[in-house]
Amino acid sequence: MKKSANQQLHDDLQNQLKNKLKVWAKDAFALYEMADLHPTDCVTAMIAEMTYATIIMLRGTTKITPDKFGAIMALTFASFQASENEEEIELELLHPKVRPEVFGLIPEFLDLTDPRPAREQFNEHYAHGGGWRPMKGWKLMDDNSIWYPSEEDSDPPCVPLAQVKFRKELIVLYEHAWVAVIQPDRSFEVCRMD
Repeated sequence: MKKSANQQLHDDLQNQLKNKLKVWAKDAFALYEMADLHPTDCVTAMIAEMTYATIIMLRGTTKITPDKFGAIMALTFASFQASENEEEIELELLHPKVRPEVFGLIPEFLDLTDPRPAREQFNEHYAHGGGWRPMKGWKLMDDNSIWYPSEEDSDPPCVPLAQVKFRKELIVLYEHAWVAVIQPDRSFEVCRMD
């Protein structure tokens, strides 16, 4: 059966693209080995070449302009760049006898792609436990210990067991499931999350 002109053009284009991809991959790996480039630099070069080919194809098949395509690519790149540059959630144990289990589900309640502060994310994701309901009256010490003044003032401060760095906020965990969210200006809230 003889192929139509459109089918033949389609097949030729696919073969050309496959061959180009093979050449791009070989070139990228050669650059990586010879020039001691980072793998992401090689992948970036390959993506730039494929983007160029995509623009050429789009110009022939749709009404999208290179400028519109560039704007779309810029937005896509910016979203990836933002997620790569975003600070990671850092977990740190502060006491030698504390085990990682002390964090419980707290790291899962925090989402770096969600712009809301920790207290709002806790309020939503810990709804089954009552949400984030801070208890007033706590005092924050210089070493991030917290102390609740009582009538006898006999209770010792709660010493930090572990902490989570979440963007600019510091989330500190204590005995008895007390959790403090401390802001850079040292303002804070304490809630029980058991």
